Amino acid sequence: MKARKLRHSVTFQTQVTTVDTMGQRNDTWTDIVKTRADIDNTAGREFDQTSGEHSKTSTKIWARYQDRLSGLKQSDRVLHGTVIYDIQSINNVRERNKDLLLVCERNGS
Repeated sequence: MKARKLRHSVTFQTQVTTVDTMGQRNDTWTDIVKTRADIDNTAGREFDQTSGEHSKTSTKIWARYQDRLSGLKQSDRVLHGTVIYDIQSINNVRERNKDLLLVCERNGS
């Protein structure tokens, strides 16, 4: 993958649950790593769910493999500015630990 294609700054995040002194569970997103990536919106669809219109965009995100991303899960997410991408699948391309291809879904309303 050529560096010039990695023009987007993204942050990979994982959800962490903590319990406060009152016993309340708090879910927060914690940064795994900030890096460069290529973002390609591949398809979109709109639908009406009783309360209003929603849209979902299928997106491919390419990034260089990093050891800190070796434990990446589908429950994690990618943040690009204020846009949140939910990870649908993770592909360590050719299992060579060089490139990651993520298929994500961007939710909007």
